[in-house]
Amino acid sequence: MPLTSNLPRGFISPLTPSFRPSLTGLARNLAFAGALALSLATQPGRGAVIFDNLSAPLPNGASNISNTQHVAQAFTTTATDFVLTAVSLKLYNQNGTTGSYELQLWDNGGASGAPGTQVGAALYTGLAESLSGTLLSVTGLNRTLAANTTYYLLAAGRSLTDDVSDPSDPITGYLGWNMTDTLSTGSYVSGDSGANWTGPFPYSGYMKIEAGPAGASVPDAAGSPATLGLILAGLAGLRRRLRP
Repeated sequence: MPLTSNLPRGFISPLTPSFRPSLTGLARNLAFAGALALSLATQPGRGAVIFDNLSAPLPNGASNISNTQHVAQAFTTTATDFVLTAVSLKLYNQNGTTGSYELQLWDNGGASGAPGTQVGAALYTGLAESLSGTLLSVTGLNRTLAANTTYYLLAAGRSLTDDVSDPSDPITGYLGWNMTDTLSTGSYVSGDSGANWTGPFPYSGYMKIEAGPAGASVPDAAGSPATLGLILAGLAGLRRRLRP
């Protein structure tokens, strides 16, 4: 029996050949969409916490960050978790500072394991006036590092400006990174934009570092293989029914 359209009783009209290809094309497109969904059935993993002192007691002070004074805090990757996925730190604005700053990644190639050179582009660029004064979190990173290796998260001013609302008493523009002596891996400070470093100091900046293994993924509940398999099977059946 030929395929029919949904017409009132007594009006039987076979689907025309020109209409069949349209439905077949629709099925083909739907099948392609299903295959695409299957290819996207996994999403990047969240990563493990490889350093975290955010729950340490009240700060023991703060390190100032300016356009020339940079602060670096060490962390070490593990044998399995070495793809950097997220960083968080307690960075705040001092004295109404405006302008931009960066979070950078540095290796440990300096003297006695101090910060050496920057690794890749900046992890994050932000504005001082946008800092909330609580916790700065940068997620969605995908920076592959070496396993079992020490790196530094570095905060650096780029175009921080002074508060000159009172010209007779200008206030130097700074950011502050809260420090603690709990869970300390040692921090370094540079007063000449990273050319020379002093440290390690017996305290650490409050921060959390997350990293995962290469190629880590977690299933997307909406795109599980079982569910998508049923969808594709149904689409295949639809194509068979629409063949001339």
